[in-house]
Amino acid sequence: MKKESIFMAVAAFSSAAAFLFAALSQFLVLTFFLSSPVTGADAAATTDNVIAQYAKAVGDRRSLEKNWALELRGHCESSVAEESGPIQVIVQGPKIFMQLSDGDLLMGVNQDTFWRHPRGGEILKIPAGAMAETVAIFDSARVLHWKEKFPAISVTGTQQVDGSDAYVIETKPGDPSTERLFIDRRSGLLIREEILAKHEVFTFADFHLVDGIQVPFTIHQSTPGPSYTYKFSEAKHVAEVDDAMFAPR
Repeated sequence: MKKESIFMAVAAFSSAAAFLFAALSQFLVLTFFLSSPVTGADAAATTDNVIAQYAKAVGDRRSLEKNWALELRGHCESSVAEESGPIQVIVQGPKIFMQLSDGDLLMGVNQDTFWRHPRGGEILKIPAGAMAETVAIFDSARVLHWKEKFPAISVTGTQQVDGSDAYVIETKPGDPSTERLFIDRRSGLLIREEILAKHEVFTFADFHLVDGIQVPFTIHQSTPGPSYTYKFSEAKHVAEVDDAMFAPR
């Protein structure tokens, strides 16, 4: 066999091996999520009932329907040192603005764009849709639109989450890209969320009533890369926020 043919064969084998390794890694992650022990829900746990329970637990409907913004202040602890520090979050529906360490890192999402701007660096921009599910975790009012956004949304069983019994809701049952929402059976609140397509997991704790809405003051986010723990100490609703707040800068 010619030397060039050997090199080509080795290169092709390496490329195929890399592809198979990536595919196997993705399969194993999805298998981990999809094979978590979920048992059947009780007969009373219809999708409508569980969603209604959560909507009632999270807050007054009139408060949820208001077009105001939620401002959160606290501390972010990240496995990436430069992404740890004091944090400010302003969220209004699908739009969000984050400021870390007094401006060392700015991030935001508006109708079209997710952007990230480290101090002294270039602005990264990607389509907003790529971050839609992640941003939504800060929006308590999204429960009002679950059935409209996810026509197939359904309760698929129950599962233990940190010692609590929870109903499991899937936005697209049986689909590897489904989101799994875990509603505490006792409190009615959302305590865990899994975004399978991104391999992201969020947990929610330390709820405080803010202007009639239950807001989690502790949120933990794990991803295939960095992990984050947000601990908020202040929260308030803001009646008016300029759209420029969410634009790249």
